Amino acid sequence: MRPGMADADIEDVRDVTEPEDLEHHIERTRDDLAITIDAIADRVSPKRVASRGVATAKGAAHNAMDAARTAMIAAQQKVADLRDQRGWSANEAPDKLPTLEPTSYTVERRQPNTKAIVAGVAVAGLVVAMLLRRRSGRR
Repeated sequence: MRPGMADADIEDVRDVTEPEDLEHHIERTRDDLAITIDAIADRVSPKRVASRGVATAKGAAHNAMDAARTAMIAAQQKVADLRDQRGWSANEAPDKLPTLEPTSYTVERRQPNTKAIVAGVAVAGLVVAMLLRRRSGRR
């Protein structure tokens, strides 16, 4: 049995004896294959790959903004708590707090998974070539 082929599919093929039934089965199989090829092409499309990359970058930026916002709120709360503990007014607290130097950070940039992209394009190319070969009557 071929991978991905259910027992019911094999029984359907064995039960087909009339030419019209066989043609109908072949058409249905072609339609299924066309849907699969379209899904593969859609998945490896440069536009779709770029779109997924942009979505990932936006998600990472959103998460970084949330983390920065959370850290800022926590720092503000610590300043307020310290001010309350020491009995400082809101105006004198900034002068009495130590100054902090800004820290630098680096953003890790992920490289696209080139091997997966190349493999996907190769598979799609092989499937298309196989379909064209079958349509031309050669095997």
